[in-house]
Amino acid sequence: MPTLTETPATAAAEPVLVGGRAAAWLDPRTKIWALLLVNPIALNGAVTASAGWARLAAIVLIVGLWLSLRRWRPVVGFALVFAAAWGLVNVSRTLPGQWALLGGVGTVILLILPVAAMAAYCVASTQVSELVAALERMRVPQQIVIPLAVVFRFFPTIVEEYGSIGDAMRMRGIGLGGRTRNPITLLEYRLVPLLMSLVRIGDELSAAALTRGLGGPNQRSVVCRIGFGSRDAVVLVLSLVPLAIWAGGVLTA
Repeated sequence: MPTLTETPATAAAEPVLVGGRAAAWLDPRTKIWALLLVNPIALNGAVTASAGWARLAAIVLIVGLWLSLRRWRPVVGFALVFAAAWGLVNVSRTLPGQWALLGGVGTVILLILPVAAMAAYCVASTQVSELVAALERMRVPQQIVIPLAVVFRFFPTIVEEYGSIGDAMRMRGIGLGGRTRNPITLLEYRLVPLLMSLVRIGDELSAAALTRGLGGPNQRSVVCRIGFGSRDAVVLVLSLVPLAIWAGGVLTA
């Protein structure tokens, strides 16, 4: 059987960005770099001024990446959740007794939300073939590439399946305004089909990954475009800004 060769990135066509513009396309390795740098800064729970400015810079970078896709709904949704968590933290300081623990919930949301937003951006703007090609270019072992490829496709499939379950429930009149208004029953109607689907989806995605040649002994051909450009250089530099702000505050403390 002939050995497959890798198609040069320069010979590939202009990249097609799922859900956005080709002008906003970034190399998957750039997104991995930004994810690894921004998320620890966002998760840093320090209350110093430098840590606060570093988190703000990380959030601005994440919002800018989402706006480059012209995806306004996720940005608005993240902003509303962030504002609600911020308000919960401030209001909890005036609440008596155990109600003040709600501030801890708001704090956890404030720390986790930027991480979730950055991860969601990577999933929404990267095709699985691009991710696999970039990881293989980095000589990442197949034991890591295959699980990442399956997981990368797993979460969007869960979202689609969850939407399909919601459509099926509405068609049958099941909802808070329908025949069944018990919240526990509604939760059961959503979670049980979803959990059953998770097992099936995981098996199907694993089989699909192996069918497409992942893990095979031969080198696969690459038809998607990967490579660094001027936009990647800008994002790489901007992703260092939160780290520089945080490090500067630590050194001057």
